[in-house]
Amino acid sequence: MTIRVIVADDQAMVRTGFGMIINAQPDMRLVGEAADGVEAVELARRLRPDVALLDIRMPRLDGLEALRLLAGPDVADPMKVVIDVVKLVARGLTNTEIATRLFISVGTVKTHLANVQTKLPARNRVEVVAWAWERHIVS
Repeated sequence: MTIRVIVADDQAMVRTGFGMIINAQPDMRLVGEAADGVEAVELARRLRPDVALLDIRMPRLDGLEALRLLAGPDVADPMKVVIDVVKLVARGLTNTEIATRLFISVGTVKTHLANVQTKLPARNRVEVVAWAWERHIVS
């Protein structure tokens, strides 16, 4: 099974970087990019990807509002959406704060962080952020 992903970020370089990482995975494929939240919602609704990776701060509609429109509690058929967790972790948010922003459990946050650490490989979230910083994914 190939996981179909869209990436939304107002910085083209970030979209390109995530696209390269996603397309380098044998079981993932980037199927679309958006430069703002409005574009991201339209693209996600049209393409119905398996996962949407959204930046938090984007013009016209931020990532949190896009998340609510795509996967909020009032959405009949919610999509799987990841807000740019690397940036949240870099800013020092706790697992609980990340879980609250993403409408998921703390356990799910821990599982995703553990999976990221295994894939990189990184021993902790500091190494995850260092990996992202070295590749100019976060600044």
